[in-house]
Amino acid sequence: MKYYLKKYLILFLLVEFISRLIPITLKTFFPYIFLEEISKGVTLSFGIGYYISLTTYLLNFVLVYFMIRDSKRLKLQNKILFVLTILSGFSGIILFLLLTFEKLKNEHKLV
Repeated sequence: MKYYLKKYLILFLLVEFISRLIPITLKTFFPYIFLEEISKGVTLSFGIGYYISLTTYLLNFVLVYFMIRDSKRLKLQNKILFVLTILSGFSGIILFLLLTFEKLKNEHKLV
C-alpha cells in the first residue's frame, strides 16, 4: 500500500506542478500568446487560469494511464473511477487508493 501512496502522491504533485509551469513558461517566452485581436486596435486577453485548467485536464490522462495499468494488475476495473480522475485528479486518486486498500485488505496482502 505504501508503494501506491508514494507513487500517486508523486504523480499528482508532478501533474499539478507541470500544469502550472507550462502556461507560465508560455506567457514568459511568448507574451502575446494569450491575446487575440478582435478588430483593429481591440484585443481580447485570455486569463492564464483557463490554460492551467486545460493542461491539468490533459495531464490527468497520464494519471488515468497509470491507474489503468495498476487496476489490471490488481484486477480492479472501475470505469467511473477513470472518468472521475480526468475531471478531478485528486478525487480520482483518493478513490483509487481507497479501493486498492479495500482490495488488498480483503486479500490479506496489506503491507
